[in-house]
Amino acid sequence: MKRGFLNTDKAKRKLEATEDSNLPQDDSNRKDKGKEKEKEKAELPPGGRIFRVADGLDLHSVPPSVKSKEQKRFIFLYWPRDPKGKIIKPSEIHGKEAGNGVQFWGATLYDFYFVRRMPDNDHFLTISTGSKLTKVMKEFGELDHAADQISLAAREPEPVEILAWDPAQAITAHERRIFARFCTPKQTANIPEPIEQADMQGIDSDATGGTKNPVSDSEDSVQEGKSESVNSADEASTQSKQIPSDVSVESPFHPSHYPPPWPLVPFENPSPYPLQRRIPIHLLPKKLYVHDPWKLANTAWHHHDLEGGDKSWSSKSDHVRTYTLSLPCRSQEMVEDTARMAAIAEGILVETREGVIIPPQQETEGPTEQPAIRAFLPKRPRKPTEVPEAHLYISPAAQLGNGNHSVVYEAELELPRDLFCERTYCRTCLDEQIDVEVNRLKESGEWDRLLNEHATKKADLSAHDSSSSSSVQLPPRHVGFVSVKDERQPLETVSLTTNPAAEDDGPNHLLSDPVINRSITYEGLAIPVYPNIQWQTPSLPDTICKHQAEKMKPVPQTARFRVAAKLSLPYDPHLEREAHNYLEFPGHFFEHWSGYNVVPPIHDPTPVGAVVPQFFGYYEPEEPSTMKDGFLSPILLVEHCGRPISIQELSIDDRHECAALLFRFHYAGWLHESFAERNILMQKGHPTCSPLEETDDPYYRHREHSFRLIDFGRSVKRGGKVGASAVEEMNGKKLFGIMEFAGMPEF
Repeated sequence: MKRGFLNTDKAKRKLEATEDSNLPQDDSNRKDKGKEKEKEKAELPPGGRIFRVADGLDLHSVPPSVKSKEQKRFIFLYWPRDPKGKIIKPSEIHGKEAGNGVQFWGATLYDFYFVRRMPDNDHFLTISTGSKLTKVMKEFGELDHAADQISLAAREPEPVEILAWDPAQAITAHERRIFARFCTPKQTANIPEPIEQADMQGIDSDATGGTKNPVSDSEDSVQEGKSESVNSADEASTQSKQIPSDVSVESPFHPSHYPPPWPLVPFENPSPYPLQRRIPIHLLPKKLYVHDPWKLANTAWHHHDLEGGDKSWSSKSDHVRTYTLSLPCRSQEMVEDTARMAAIAEGILVETREGVIIPPQQETEGPTEQPAIRAFLPKRPRKPTEVPEAHLYISPAAQLGNGNHSVVYEAELELPRDLFCERTYCRTCLDEQIDVEVNRLKESGEWDRLLNEHATKKADLSAHDSSSSSSVQLPPRHVGFVSVKDERQPLETVSLTTNPAAEDDGPNHLLSDPVINRSITYEGLAIPVYPNIQWQTPSLPDTICKHQAEKMKPVPQTARFRVAAKLSLPYDPHLEREAHNYLEFPGHFFEHWSGYNVVPPIHDPTPVGAVVPQFFGYYEPEEPSTMKDGFLSPILLVEHCGRPISIQELSIDDRHECAALLFRFHYAGWLHESFAERNILMQKGHPTCSPLEETDDPYYRHREHSFRLIDFGRSVKRGGKVGASAVEEMNGKKLFGIMEFAGMPEF
């Protein structure tokens, strides 16, 4: 010991600690501490711990202290119980549920819990959700032991359907790629000029039902001097322009509606984006023109000549066949009723003029002598309530798969652009026309008349009743009152730079200034004006104003999407049955929802995505099959959902998500009857997210792929086939390695 050590502060603290430890301890305190430790130990689930959720925590990822290298989604929280509480028995109490009706739904991973059915039995755990347990505990009167969990459940958001990526955004993104000159040299060279509507009388129909441009004698001499390669390029650039001769000029598919560099050669230009949002059944195209140069619809032919051959679209002459939408009688009646109601609703909306309020230009609170202006926009053009036609392009270069009953191709589906894209108006034009209308009112004296009329009404009202209808008393010369409100949101911004659940490092907080939101409200007179503007769309160049000319370059009245086209082998009934099943499936099979489900027999949360691809129609050829042409297959159009999975490539979380598709299929009362690894597709990303930008939402950040169940040619409603359902479930668990744990029931 160093000299003088006993006089230091460190030595004095050591001495005090030693003296305190030698003092006699109170037995009651010692017992209380022992009970507290036993209670804390009893409240921990096997291998788990209790977490208090902190602001800034990633609620879609398990804390680092329990994170597993093999699995990222599992239940890790425990719901504390009163040791003297009631036994949880099966009941009709339900928590929050998504559209599929599965009772175990949580917005995040922190909304699922292990809980003891019998509070004093550590070996009888069950799985439930915060929203359901909150209702159960309120019924039991057991609120104090899980106050934090109940508080968290009260803040849990409601389940909401998340729409797939907006097709309008996909259209504009693809058009931008075209304008950026990503086209192939074949397409950008020798692009024909757009055909004017007045010149269409001189266009003849060729043998395939397409169109040919009339060529003058002088043009013939020029054409003769061209090489064969240039001629082939010209032919390639105009092939997709060939349409049936009965297509009128009013049709969006008419050649006159394709400005350069359109029309594009299918499969040889920037690929269009997939169509991932559901189309209402009454908006499915009634007629489908199938562009099939290789005659792939003749599935009786084995197409051996395609192996190793030239599969470019430019290497073949187009071959167009007409197909019609085929629906069962019951579905057809539903389509007619839905279309009729949609037409009535659209007629009402078209007659309703939208108004835009322009408040007085005053930023200080108080009375104002300037009235607001209510600008009524022109009547909005009618949106389509039916789609008479669409075009489909199929090629052997984009085959997705084949089986014992069908063959599937990636296809390009061309639909009317205004089916997805809204028309807009120019705000600059609106402001200019409002000024014109206001000046006209002032020059005609109408402006002063409206102000005087308002002042007279206000004076009469004040004379008869001292209390004004307005919440603010105004002098007669003022026509309104401007209220200004500044909100600081939030009062203090605190961000966590590290995970608060980590035990090695403490949380670091980052403070930032609040955002001040200023809201200005006006109460008083609003003078109506009717500015002379028009709704604009780049597919109708005549509607584009001078202010938008640079932004809105002319585009076609149609747009293409990637879809999957499924063709049947000769006289096989599976494709038709599959189409009927798509029409019978419940709506939630096609929907994406927020949050997670625990779907028995899986005991881990899985995302609530769509179960099956979107359905875009079942089409049959107008001309029956003949001995000469062979069997013409019907065509089933569905969403393109990627490639078949490989079990070895999947993580545990992905396997659980795939298995949940089958179990949700069963939960809705259906049997697949052809469940196999090849009938589950995976794609990178998620259909509800834009593929053009990364999302900051942690719900998607932890999901690299999305999955879908396919092939329903044998699927049937389960009915009383309990044994078949059990066998299929057993096969699913075996395929994905789903293990059942004894003593882990759900309620």
